[in-house]
Amino acid sequence: MEDNSASDSVPTCEYLGSRIRRLSLKCVAIAAPTIALSAHANSPSQSKFRFRGCCLLEGGQAFITKLRIAGFLGLPGIASGFDRSGNDRFDRSLGAVLADLSVKFQVRPGFFYFNDANAPNAFAVNFSLYPATQGTVGFGLTMLNNALRLGPEGDMIVMGICAHEFAHIHQMYSSIQTTLSRVHPKYQELHADFLAGYFVGLGRVYSPKELITLGRAWEQIGGSASHGSSDERLSAIEEGYKLARERSNIGIAQAALRGLRYLSLS
Repeated sequence: MEDNSASDSVPTCEYLGSRIRRLSLKCVAIAAPTIALSAHANSPSQSKFRFRGCCLLEGGQAFITKLRIAGFLGLPGIASGFDRSGNDRFDRSLGAVLADLSVKFQVRPGFFYFNDANAPNAFAVNFSLYPATQGTVGFGLTMLNNALRLGPEGDMIVMGICAHEFAHIHQMYSSIQTTLSRVHPKYQELHADFLAGYFVGLGRVYSPKELITLGRAWEQIGGSASHGSSDERLSAIEEGYKLARERSNIGIAQAALRGLRYLSLS
């Protein structure tokens, strides 16, 4: 993503809505200044649908539960907000990253920012809040702001987090979900870390400082029974990165299987 100069304000709106269609992200221009989320009319019924959700950090299940209730019951949305962040350059840069993720991971989730207040987090769910999408990814603004305050290297963290959540969407909409659903939840997180590293490795050649920043951030987000230890999470993203650098022609399906093999699940 592009470097953000000091004159560019960090997004402070409570919520940013956008959606991915036809394997490309488009910022949605909505006539009204605020929008409300509600269940997509074509979403599966509760009786036929098993809700799945994963958070980057422990402690985000309360928000996912709120999202689930709002979606299934057709209540007014979980938040209102704006279709743009107020930082057009950042929006364009992030949009390009999300479009690239959509292509490389072969998924098309909806995407929005939410107010994570004092509990920074990001999440992925297999419930679609936008038409013509597969699942939904939410990125907390506190988590975003914390990353962007680190300067240009903070962009690496934002990209890594988005890749981790898109990896969960890939899990949910592919056959590997059967394997991951049978093991401890931490393996879903470590597998998503592996695929996040794989996505980073497919990109340009990053500076040692950028990679160190990402590695340190991943160490800091680890350390829980449900998500894996700091060492486990760092090792997973490093192994995924190494795979992409050594086998750049490998596709997401094979990378996902290699991730299972790395975790001794296949």
